[in-house]
Amino acid sequence: MSDCDCDSSDTGRRIWVNDFDESDVRALQRGIDLSIAEHQTFAAVFIDSYGGDATGLAAMLDIIAASPIPVATIAIGKAMSAGAILLAAGTPSLRFAAPSVAIMIHEMLVGHRPQKMPEYMAMAAQSKRENAAMIRRLDRACGKQPGYWHSLIRAGGNADFYLDAKAAKKHGLVDHIGLPALKSSSSRHVELQFNWPVEKPKRKPRK
Repeated sequence: MSDCDCDSSDTGRRIWVNDFDESDVRALQRGIDLSIAEHQTFAAVFIDSYGGDATGLAAMLDIIAASPIPVATIAIGKAMSAGAILLAAGTPSLRFAAPSVAIMIHEMLVGHRPQKMPEYMAMAAQSKRENAAMIRRLDRACGKQPGYWHSLIRAGGNADFYLDAKAAKKHGLVDHIGLPALKSSSSRHVELQFNWPVEKPKRKPRK
């Protein structure tokens, strides 16, 4: 079974993300499709992840960006590396962090080192391109100027950059601290319920 799975109950469908491989990408797309088919007004993506593959993350970001319904991202437990970037990619005003969540952002690392130097150099160059692209997407998702997260990571000596829920909200990764409840008001309508005011998300204009 995929580490990215979805479950459904009387209170709505939950899409869980733990990893970022090909099966997880398909599971995320399937979860959003089922949320639409079940007439939910949004898709609820719960993230509890140490991170994963950069190409899988890129595919998930594209899926969320193309979703015809808003996507709520909810971090519980941990949202590290790719998990943190996915968290920030949720629909503005629908990004949540549990009070005790651990969030971490860092520059992506080159994987196993090939025996041949040219292969290693090619891999390192690709990793650098992917890292730059993801940091730019994170800047945009957080409403920051280009280079914002790159500067923070560099200032910390390129070490892993850890944040608690309050810091994540301060830096624009999330909009709310706390776990919302999924409440079903009818057989075909599910909504998020929480105890603080929230701006209703605006639908993206069709191109």
